[in-house]
Amino acid sequence: MVTRNSLGNAAAMPETAAPVFRRIAAFMCDYLFILLYLGLLMLAQSVFPAIRGWFLDASIAHPASFLLVTLPVAAYFAVSEASAAKATFGKRIMHIQVVSNNGERLTAGASVIRAVVKFIPWELGHCAVWRFRFASGDPGQYRNAKLFLAFVWILLAAYLISMALDKRRRTPYDFAAGSWVVGPVPSTK
Repeated sequence: MVTRNSLGNAAAMPETAAPVFRRIAAFMCDYLFILLYLGLLMLAQSVFPAIRGWFLDASIAHPASFLLVTLPVAAYFAVSEASAAKATFGKRIMHIQVVSNNGERLTAGASVIRAVVKFIPWELGHCAVWRFRFASGDPGQYRNAKLFLAFVWILLAAYLISMALDKRRRTPYDFAAGSWVVGPVPSTK
Protein backbone atom coordinates (compact mmCIF):
# COMPACT_ATOMS: atom_id res chain seq x y z
CA MET A 1 0.00 0.00 0.00
CA VAL A 2 1.27 3.48 -0.83
CA THR A 3 -0.04 6.75 0.54
CA ARG A 4 1.19 10.31 0.35
CA ASN A 5 2.50 12.24 3.32
CA SER A 6 1.74 15.94 3.98
CA LEU A 7 4.51 16.94 1.57
CA GLY A 8 2.99 14.87 -1.24
CA ASN A 9 5.79 12.31 -1.19
CA ALA A 10 4.94 8.65 -1.49
CA ALA A 11 5.25 6.86 1.84
CA ALA A 12 4.70 3.21 2.63
CA MET A 13 1.53 2.61 4.59
CA PRO A 14 1.95 0.09 7.37
CA GLU A 15 -0.22 -2.94 6.98
CA THR A 16 -0.12 -3.73 10.68
CA ALA A 17 -2.70 -2.94 13.27
CA ALA A 18 -1.70 -0.31 15.79
CA PRO A 19 -0.67 -1.80 19.13
CA VAL A 20 -3.37 -1.55 21.79
CA PHE A 21 -1.11 0.47 24.11
CA ARG A 22 -0.67 3.12 21.36
CA ARG A 23 -4.43 3.35 20.90
CA ILE A 24 -4.98 3.75 24.63
CA ALA A 25 -2.18 6.32 24.91
CA ALA A 26 -3.62 8.23 21.93
CA PHE A 27 -7.05 8.34 23.59
CA MET A 28 -5.48 9.54 26.85
CA CYS A 29 -3.77 12.38 24.93
CA ASP A 30 -7.09 13.25 23.28
CA TYR A 31 -8.76 13.09 26.68
CA LEU A 32 -6.47 15.91 27.84
CA PHE A 33 -8.05 18.06 25.11
CA ILE A 34 -11.50 16.93 26.20
CA LEU A 35 -10.68 17.93 29.79
CA LEU A 36 -9.46 21.33 28.57
CA TYR A 37 -12.72 21.77 26.67
CA LEU A 38 -14.72 20.75 29.77
CA GLY A 39 -12.74 23.29 31.80
CA LEU A 40 -13.66 26.00 29.29
CA LEU A 41 -17.27 24.89 29.50
CA MET A 42 -17.12 25.16 33.31
CA LEU A 43 -15.68 28.65 32.94
CA ALA A 44 -18.45 29.56 30.47
CA GLN A 45 -21.13 28.47 32.92
CA SER A 46 -19.63 30.70 35.59
CA VAL A 47 -19.74 33.66 33.18
CA PHE A 48 -23.14 32.77 31.68
CA PRO A 49 -25.50 31.63 34.46
CA ALA A 50 -28.07 30.44 31.90
CA ILE A 51 -25.73 27.58 30.95
CA ARG A 52 -25.53 26.52 34.60
CA GLY A 53 -29.32 26.62 34.74
CA TRP A 54 -29.58 24.13 31.90
CA PHE A 55 -27.75 21.55 33.99
CA LEU A 56 -30.02 22.14 36.98
CA ASP A 57 -33.25 21.53 35.05
CA ALA A 58 -34.18 17.84 34.84
CA SER A 59 -36.02 18.31 31.55
CA ILE A 60 -33.07 19.79 29.63
CA ALA A 61 -29.90 18.71 31.48
CA HIS A 62 -29.32 15.60 29.38
CA PRO A 63 -30.05 17.26 25.99
CA ALA A 64 -27.81 20.18 27.04
CA SER A 65 -24.97 17.81 27.96
CA PHE A 66 -25.41 16.04 24.62
CA LEU A 67 -25.22 19.30 22.66
CA LEU A 68 -22.40 20.87 24.70
CA VAL A 69 -20.27 17.81 25.50
CA THR A 70 -20.96 14.65 23.49
CA LEU A 71 -21.61 16.27 20.11
CA PRO A 72 -18.47 18.48 20.07
CA VAL A 73 -16.25 15.61 21.28
CA ALA A 74 -17.65 13.16 18.72
CA ALA A 75 -17.29 15.84 16.03
CA TYR A 76 -13.62 16.33 16.99
CA PHE A 77 -12.99 12.62 16.44
CA ALA A 78 -15.03 12.44 13.21
CA VAL A 79 -13.44 15.51 11.62
CA SER A 80 -9.90 14.60 12.71
CA GLU A 81 -10.09 11.00 11.53
CA ALA A 82 -11.56 11.99 8.14
CA SER A 83 -8.87 14.65 7.66
CA ALA A 84 -5.76 14.27 5.52
CA ALA A 85 -3.86 13.37 8.71
CA LYS A 86 -6.30 10.46 9.33
CA ALA A 87 -5.81 11.04 13.04
CA THR A 88 -6.78 12.99 16.08
CA PHE A 89 -4.11 14.94 17.94
CA GLY A 90 -3.49 11.96 20.24
CA LYS A 91 -3.19 9.54 17.33
CA ARG A 92 -0.70 11.90 15.65
CA ILE A 93 1.43 11.92 18.80
CA MET A 94 1.34 8.13 18.92
CA HIS A 95 1.98 7.81 15.16
CA ILE A 96 -1.19 5.87 14.39
CA GLN A 97 -3.93 6.52 11.85
CA VAL A 98 -7.50 5.50 11.12
CA VAL A 99 -7.88 4.21 7.58
CA SER A 100 -10.56 2.44 5.58
CA ASN A 101 -10.31 -1.32 5.20
CA ASN A 102 -8.45 -0.77 1.92
CA GLY A 103 -5.95 1.63 3.53
CA GLU A 104 -7.43 4.85 2.16
CA ARG A 105 -8.55 7.93 4.04
CA LEU A 106 -11.98 7.56 5.67
CA THR A 107 -14.89 9.27 4.00
CA ALA A 108 -16.74 11.85 6.08
CA GLY A 109 -19.72 9.50 6.34
CA ALA A 110 -17.64 6.56 7.52
CA SER A 111 -15.89 8.76 10.05
CA VAL A 112 -19.21 10.01 11.43
CA ILE A 113 -20.49 6.42 11.73
CA ARG A 114 -17.26 5.46 13.53
CA ALA A 115 -17.62 8.35 16.00
CA VAL A 116 -21.32 7.69 16.65
CA VAL A 117 -20.79 4.00 17.42
CA LYS A 118 -17.64 4.77 19.43
CA PHE A 119 -19.48 7.24 21.67
CA ILE A 120 -22.61 5.19 22.33
CA PRO A 121 -21.22 3.96 25.70
CA TRP A 122 -20.23 7.54 26.55
CA GLU A 123 -23.77 8.80 25.92
CA LEU A 124 -25.36 5.86 27.76
CA GLY A 125 -23.13 6.81 30.70
CA HIS A 126 -24.54 10.33 30.53
CA CYS A 127 -28.07 8.87 30.48
CA ALA A 128 -27.23 7.06 33.71
CA VAL A 129 -25.66 10.12 35.34
CA TRP A 130 -28.68 12.32 34.66
CA ARG A 131 -31.10 9.67 35.91
CA PHE A 132 -29.11 9.27 39.13
CA ARG A 133 -28.87 13.06 39.48
CA PHE A 134 -32.61 13.71 39.18
CA ALA A 135 -34.04 10.46 40.56
CA SER A 136 -35.33 12.10 43.78
CA GLY A 137 -35.83 8.72 45.41
CA ASP A 138 -37.74 7.28 42.43
CA PRO A 139 -36.82 3.57 42.31
CA GLY A 140 -37.72 3.41 38.61
CA GLN A 141 -35.17 6.11 37.78
CA TYR A 142 -32.49 4.33 39.81
CA ARG A 143 -33.29 1.04 38.07
CA ASN A 144 -33.08 2.73 34.64
CA ALA A 145 -29.78 4.36 35.56
CA LYS A 146 -28.36 0.99 36.60
CA LEU A 147 -29.55 -0.55 33.31
CA PHE A 148 -27.81 2.19 31.34
CA LEU A 149 -24.61 1.55 33.29
CA ALA A 150 -24.91 -2.19 32.65
CA PHE A 151 -25.18 -1.50 28.91
CA VAL A 152 -22.11 0.75 29.11
CA TRP A 153 -20.05 -2.07 30.64
CA ILE A 154 -21.42 -4.65 28.21
CA LEU A 155 -20.51 -2.45 25.23
CA LEU A 156 -17.06 -1.64 26.59
CA ALA A 157 -16.43 -5.34 27.12
CA ALA A 158 -17.61 -6.06 23.56
CA TYR A 159 -15.26 -3.35 22.23
CA LEU A 160 -12.29 -4.82 24.11
CA ILE A 161 -13.11 -8.44 23.26
CA SER A 162 -13.54 -7.52 19.60
CA MET A 163 -10.17 -5.78 19.59
CA ALA A 164 -8.54 -8.78 21.27
CA LEU A 165 -10.03 -11.37 18.92
CA ASP A 166 -9.70 -9.61 15.56
CA LYS A 167 -6.30 -9.84 13.85
CA ARG A 168 -6.64 -6.19 12.77
CA ARG A 169 -7.68 -5.22 16.33
CA ARG A 170 -10.96 -3.76 15.05
CA THR A 171 -13.70 -2.70 17.40
CA PRO A 172 -17.44 -2.64 16.63
CA TYR A 173 -17.07 0.99 15.57
CA ASP A 174 -14.31 -0.02 13.15
CA PHE A 175 -16.53 -2.76 11.71
CA ALA A 176 -19.44 -0.29 11.40
CA ALA A 177 -17.28 2.26 9.56
CA GLY A 178 -15.19 -0.18 7.53
CA SER A 179 -12.03 1.09 9.19
CA TRP A 180 -9.04 -0.01 11.21
CA VAL A 181 -6.24 1.71 13.10
CA VAL A 182 -2.76 1.23 11.68
CA GLY A 183 0.66 2.07 12.94
CA PRO A 184 3.13 3.03 13.78
CA VAL A 185 3.18 5.29 10.72
CA PRO A 186 6.25 7.28 9.65
CA SER A 187 6.37 10.87 10.82
CA THR A 188 5.50 13.44 8.16
CA LYS A 189 7.93 16.04 9.52
